[in-house]
Amino acid sequence: ADIADADIADADIADADIADADIADADIRYDPDKGQQLLEEAGWRDENRDGIREAYDVPGFTDETPLSLTLHLAPQYFVTAAYIAADLEQCGVAVTPIPTEAQLLYAADAVSPLFDRTFQMAIFGWQTLFPQVCGAWRSDRIPTEENNWIGENFSGYDNAVYDATCQRALTAIDVEVRDTALWMAQDRLLKDLPTLFIAWRAGGLVARSEVRGIQPDMSAPSLLWNVESFSVTP
Repeated sequence: ADIADADIADADIADADIADADIADADIRYDPDKGQQLLEEAGWRDENRDGIREAYDVPGFTDETPLSLTLHLAPQYFVTAAYIAADLEQCGVAVTPIPTEAQLLYAADAVSPLFDRTFQMAIFGWQTLFPQVCGAWRSDRIPTEENNWIGENFSGYDNAVYDATCQRALTAIDVEVRDTALWMAQDRLLKDLPTLFIAWRAGGLVARSEVRGIQPDMSAPSLLWNVESFSVTP
């Protein structure tokens, strides 16, 4: 499927999953002109006119260092990577895609650029099991050699307010308390933006016309998430 036809993901949780709560406004609209303005202000300019920006008085970079990033991805995300590279190159950022076999990319070991956090940019899917999804950005879920590479917080996001809010959602008995905590955690995540969410996974389900109760939900771990509600009419 073409990423251009996919449903845009505004956050880590689908809006419909949180009762009476709207997606927080992260103000991350597609705006290449604004992006180029920010790069210019930061000292990244294309003075040699080759289409790629270079550093000028940028702390930590030697002058004329080109603005070039690598992008790790599993092969199934190659089309998405091409879109990302094209958009960034429009702003003068060179992008080198690095296709990586899924077995290596998701290996819970130092050989994985995700788990060892040696990537500059990476495309990966995230589990949306509700409400556990917020745990993927808790500081105690940052994979390291010390914790035997346990965790899926590949960005290394570390925010005590987020941790406490997510924990409140995970331990809440009352649904309203849980949903409020999840919305607050989501709001914090979108303000800090350690991860940019791109799109919900496309999928389909084929069933006979007499089957009732099917409710496909792409944020669920399986399209058969409510199988106990299925019925077959005569």
